Amino acid sequence: LTLWDISTGREIRSFAKHHSSIHKIVFSPNGRFVLIGYNDGEMTLLEVSSGRKVRLFRGSSSKICAAAYSPDGSLSITGADNGDLVLWNVKNGRVVKIFKGHMKAVSSIAFSPDGRLALSGSDDYTLKLWDVIAGKSGGNFYGHTDAVTSIVFSPGGKFAISASKDGTCKLWDISTKKEIRTFKGHSHWVNSVSISPDGQTMVSGSSDSTIKFWDITTGREIRTLKDDTGWILSTAFSPDGRFMLSGSWQIMTLWEVSSGRKIRTLKGHSGNITSVSFSPDGNYYLSGSDDHKIRLWNAFNGREVNFFKGHLDEVNIVCFSTSGRHVLSGSLDMTTRIWDTVSGEEIIRMVASEDGEWLVVTPDGYYNTSPEGASLLHWVSPGGMETFTYEQFESSFKRPDIIKDRLAINLDIGRPAPEMSTPPHIEMREHLDIKETHEKSYPLTLSVSALESVRTVRIFTNGKPTMEIAVNEKKKKLSLVIPLLAGANRITAVAYDDKGFSSNLKYLDVISKHAGLAQPNLHVLAVGISAYPKLSQKWQLDYAHTDAQSLVGTLQTQEGKLFGEVRQNLLINDEVTVKKITDVLDTMSSVSVNDLLLIFMAGHGVKDKDGTFYFLTSEGSFQNLGEGGLSWSVLKKYLSKIKGRVILMLDACHSGSVVTETVVPNDELAQKFFAEGGGGIMAFSASKGRQFSLESPDIGGGFGLFTYALVQSLGPKAEVVDTNNNNFVEFMELVDYVTDYVDDVTRGEQTPWLSRRELFGDIPLSRVN
Repeated sequence: LTLWDISTGREIRSFAKHHSSIHKIVFSPNGRFVLIGYNDGEMTLLEVSSGRKVRLFRGSSSKICAAAYSPDGSLSITGADNGDLVLWNVKNGRVVKIFKGHMKAVSSIAFSPDGRLALSGSDDYTLKLWDVIAGKSGGNFYGHTDAVTSIVFSPGGKFAISASKDGTCKLWDISTKKEIRTFKGHSHWVNSVSISPDGQTMVSGSSDSTIKFWDITTGREIRTLKDDTGWILSTAFSPDGRFMLSGSWQIMTLWEVSSGRKIRTLKGHSGNITSVSFSPDGNYYLSGSDDHKIRLWNAFNGREVNFFKGHLDEVNIVCFSTSGRHVLSGSLDMTTRIWDTVSGEEIIRMVASEDGEWLVVTPDGYYNTSPEGASLLHWVSPGGMETFTYEQFESSFKRPDIIKDRLAINLDIGRPAPEMSTPPHIEMREHLDIKETHEKSYPLTLSVSALESVRTVRIFTNGKPTMEIAVNEKKKKLSLVIPLLAGANRITAVAYDDKGFSSNLKYLDVISKHAGLAQPNLHVLAVGISAYPKLSQKWQLDYAHTDAQSLVGTLQTQEGKLFGEVRQNLLINDEVTVKKITDVLDTMSSVSVNDLLLIFMAGHGVKDKDGTFYFLTSEGSFQNLGEGGLSWSVLKKYLSKIKGRVILMLDACHSGSVVTETVVPNDELAQKFFAEGGGGIMAFSASKGRQFSLESPDIGGGFGLFTYALVQSLGPKAEVVDTNNNNFVEFMELVDYVTDYVDDVTRGEQTPWLSRRELFGDIPLSRVN
């Protein structure tokens, strides 16, 4: 990406190269920023004047290609272009299970009549059976030579029929996974297949512009209908079996099954009709199109009854709930939505990301997420490009109870929603700059504003509370003098309004070379257990103890560079007991408020039946986690006594579950910091709560993957990790690098997670040169 001067044709600047090709570029209204969209789904916001990366947006969600309701209406399942299937509880909007197995996009899904099984068809030419109750795979069906486009269960659930781009349909035995019969006759792709309610007749729609009726028992072709409206993309039988719908280019057609007579054509869409459905009582039709629209039709007179508008891309699937009161739709805009059939109102939209996180949100802003899914939701300031994390609105809008009520058709619950106004704005002329000084302090000028009133401005230095200024005005310019630490100072400013909403952070880096300032010290407690006397041989680890030693060695190199002293406590193997860990932590209560405590633990992580995480010490066993296991409740008791900032790094299975409560950097937390003088706790886990943490002899001569990435980011790869080019690796830069590395190497099987983030601004951890 290159910036040019239009008047002279001169190249002004080249921006850092991205690993994917550029798809779109747009300037912000004020010209200060440029937003770049890449073909891998990522977006980067760059500052034009400096070329620095301001923010990275990762598009980890997938396009919805298929969806289905369970027969009892309690569940839905969606299929995505990445091959994943997501099982949702539609009574509360939560994800029940994510099924992985397909190598390409899931094109079609069907529930068995009893709701215990689901069948999926894919562009990878296969069908897969899933046990919905047990949450596991039930086997594969092989036979098609091109993408599977449509699948349907027989009314009794013993058989299924699939359609494919290979021009055939196939009848399958569910219990044996064997092909019974192939239906041949179409000269192009078969896009849709449906079975009559009595299970005797099948209808297939094709890109050869024909609809064929087949006798399922004999495989004989009963009738062929020629439709001049174009490719037949969707079909559906009426509940009584007397009629059949077909969808093509802009037109939906109603046919009489017994005679093949065309009864009615319905027009209204401006694109391909990709999905059609009858209501359970047969009184309505539903159509979805690549024109992004969904339409509801009266079956008796063919008139349009309702119009569902909201999807931003092609609608691939529409269906009624068993009661007929809900409509489910899936779209290439990466959302699945549930609508109220009567009012046409969107009730919720559901998003599941490739890393297993999920989000449900109502049109008026109420939401619920998986524990690690809050990053999927942002709020965009009206008329601008400034986005705000939704965490600060959590107390008002994270309302799973309201979502549950809305899904029960109590649509007035929670109305009107709390008023949301644009958070305050803060201007820092030196935002993202790197300054050097020989002084003990730095003069900082800020301009703050809000729609109503800015209540407070808070300053943090390296994540530590530094200054709190009462404003209580709509707009004000502040001239401040910020005390500095020796060396690196990340000075961060945040403005708050009367509602507690906060501005986006603005910061600059100041390097103080004043000889009279003391550098902060780094205190390290590193724990590594490879040998577990009470566990069998298969549960012994190889590299946990050397991981701890390696990280200590890497951190020690920062003594005299970033930190005055690096004071280490290293415990490995049989040295590691709960008492020894807590004894060391007890001594840390005297750590200075300017110092940093880094705790590293590598070993086994285990969750009990209630989901409580325990780090297993050398005394521990799987049978009695309370003895020899260290829980968050014990850790927190000691960490809460420490005045300095604390970083906890856990290289253990399920370590994302270590924290038992959600804490976000909001106004309430900031008030607590300034009142109590604390520095906050950051917990960075090697894996999410449902994942394992891996080690390998092929990584760096033998390492845990998470620890290897930590060591690399603070040492050999520090220059790469330093994305803001200030010559320091900050904590959040480390988090980004380690997360990307481990997630990439394991192909999403292990994803590090910042499970607790009591941090305003950032903390330098390593000097690059």
